[in-house]
Amino acid sequence: MPPAAAFGSACAALVCRFTDSSTDADGRIATYRWSFGHGSDEATTRDAGHAYTAPGAYTVALRVTDDSGATDSTSAVAHPDLPEDLPENLPPVAAFGTACHGLACTFSDLSSDADGRIATYRWSFGDGSAEMISPDAAHVYSVPGTYTVVLTITDDRGASASASGAIAVVAHNSPPRAGFVSSCVTLTCTFSDSNFDSDGTVVGHHWTFGDGESGDEPNPVHTYAGFGVYHVQLEVTNDGGATGDAAQDVTAATPDHPAIGVSSSVLDFCYHPGATRNCVVLTRTLRITGLGATLPRWTVSSDQPWIHVSPAGGTTPSDVTVSIDLAPLRPIGSRCCAGGSIVVSAAGAFNSPLRIPVSLFFYARILRQ
Repeated sequence: MPPAAAFGSACAALVCRFTDSSTDADGRIATYRWSFGHGSDEATTRDAGHAYTAPGAYTVALRVTDDSGATDSTSAVAHPDLPEDLPENLPPVAAFGTACHGLACTFSDLSSDADGRIATYRWSFGDGSAEMISPDAAHVYSVPGTYTVVLTITDDRGASASASGAIAVVAHNSPPRAGFVSSCVTLTCTFSDSNFDSDGTVVGHHWTFGDGESGDEPNPVHTYAGFGVYHVQLEVTNDGGATGDAAQDVTAATPDHPAIGVSSSVLDFCYHPGATRNCVVLTRTLRITGLGATLPRWTVSSDQPWIHVSPAGGTTPSDVTVSIDLAPLRPIGSRCCAGGSIVVSAAGAFNSPLRIPVSLFFYARILRQ
């Protein structure tokens, strides 16, 4: 059997209360849906209350559904009114605050009503999207731009007010990470860009080669006028205008002025007990390059007891193992780093001795000599 929908109502000024009295002879009422006779306001509780914005006669409808899916509906007219001796209603004052992070904005109601309360809110976000009717609101714009936001409020006696403001929505732009690798054959060096941009695309490059020359190609080839160590810098720009930079020294040599070459100008190590941060790097390989008949022998040494190198010397280009020994270090705290260097030497090389910084970062306990 279907349920029988029924309810009673009572109004005090513009606020009405609706009390359910529906029945179901062979089950129970499972859901309720109230319509208050204006706009799109609805409720789904068993009993309901509603504040009207103006006196009048409103047709209130209740639709109930039982636990078997059968439904029934009923309606009645509610008569919210105001006493005749009320003083003149002062209109409310609309105001709001805005905060945006990237394309996501939040709006905080700052409105007031001197002689009552604010009954309804309606937000328009200026981009054609659906309006919101909550006191505070949040909205995510699809594209950057300037938008006019409007808040319209109505107090408990039907008076309305609006506030509007233009907001500039700018997409969040993370700066790109610049990087490059270099390779030199005598005085000619090739540079390969290795940049990364997490939320866009790198659209511009600017290189300074350390000899007064510059270029804007992604992967340039540059020939130096003479031997030496040159400080090369790269600045990259992404499609949002943010920039990132990187720098390293490169060595250009000639047969008459040979130089030691190495596969890395800096050696970084990291350690975390248990590898819970996937960070246990205690050994690296450094390749000695650039040697020829004019550089018959090279040597390598460290300036810290916890940095070990092997082999300590050679007569041809070779790989050198650089390892970290934690035993000479002692714990002093929770997180930090230790630093040192290794030195590569070769008689006859214009850049000898070549010092390579070594750093060790601890994610857990600090270790110190």
